[in-house]
Amino acid sequence: MKVDDIIKNLGLTEHWEGGYLREKYTSSTLLKADEISTRPRATLSTCYFLLAKHRNLLYFAVNECDIVHFFHGGDPITYHVISQEFEWKTIVLGSDLSLGHVPQFTVEAGSFKAAFLSEESNYGLISEAVSPAYEEQGNRMISASELINHFPERVQEISRLCLN
Repeated sequence: MKVDDIIKNLGLTEHWEGGYLREKYTSSTLLKADEISTRPRATLSTCYFLLAKHRNLLYFAVNECDIVHFFHGGDPITYHVISQEFEWKTIVLGSDLSLGHVPQFTVEAGSFKAAFLSEESNYGLISEAVSPAYEEQGNRMISASELINHFPERVQEISRLCLN
């Protein structure tokens, strides 16, 4: 299947963090207002997310929610996840377990996350389950300078995966 057909058939649109997104489900069950949100918030939301050859980066951002990622198809997506303790992990979300891919993984709330497709890849399609539910104001883009102080040996990688 062609990338344009996937984008059209799933109703994906360009996402400000990179790639393409379509919110798919938001729970009708609400959490009470707390330190994360000043108003009631849905317990869970899901979305489709796609990286493609022509939009192959998800820039570093920090999310206030736990996010579970599920691989659906295409090429593997490489994620860089930095915990709140500044531990850097690289995870490849994909279908080839013999190459160390994982079909599912979780990014905990407060962690920094970026992702990319390799240059020879065509697309990677995943779903995300977000709890509490995704709200755009709950994401914050990360500047390169915020990370370079902690990882000076990764300047090129960080610079490529940050918007500024």
